[in-house]
Amino acid sequence: MRLLLAFSLCTVVATSAGAEDFSRPGLYLGLGGTFGTDLFEDDVEDVVEDLTGTPVDLDIDSSWGLNTVAGYRIASFFATELQYEYIDSFQIAVSSPAASELDLTGHVMTLNLKLVLPTWRIQPYLLLGIGGAYYQAEGSVLGTNLFTNDEWVLAGRVGGGIDFYLTEHLVLNVAATTVLTADEVSSNFSAEDVGGLNYVAVQAGLQYRF
Repeated sequence: MRLLLAFSLCTVVATSAGAEDFSRPGLYLGLGGTFGTDLFEDDVEDVVEDLTGTPVDLDIDSSWGLNTVAGYRIASFFATELQYEYIDSFQIAVSSPAASELDLTGHVMTLNLKLVLPTWRIQPYLLLGIGGAYYQAEGSVLGTNLFTNDEWVLAGRVGGGIDFYLTEHLVLNVAATTVLTADEVSSNFSAEDVGGLNYVAVQAGLQYRF
């Protein structure tokens, strides 16, 4: 009797596990946080030094933000998604020759292709995306707003992450991606250009799979 009960329990557990399909096609929605680290500090420093004609002590702080995603799992190994990411503020601070500060807020929208390794509950993936980026600047650096031409520019996203299936529908997502902007952002006050407001984003959030 004990052996029969144990066998029955194992059969129920195996059947339940087999019924969970973590790689099924379907819609998913997600919301998460972002920690962004800039890759353009040296370029901005060159612009400011060209503007002032003297060496400057410049620093750009990392920033927190939010990201949302709406996607569709087309096959077990492949998905496509639309992702929006908001970066609250890359704070550009100059301490010498005079103290000044400028905040750069970013909006990035990309259409991503997601290549997934469908290994049950833990599924690593690679991600490629293309879309646009829009930056807004507030404040000034040494009396000048270096980013006077607010406009959408071509942007790309590349990186990877892991989906952890907490349940068949609830997914914990962690990722690290790099956002690259193809167009230069120029200052009207300087001969130098910032070659791309690129940054690395570390993301974590929850997704719901329908």
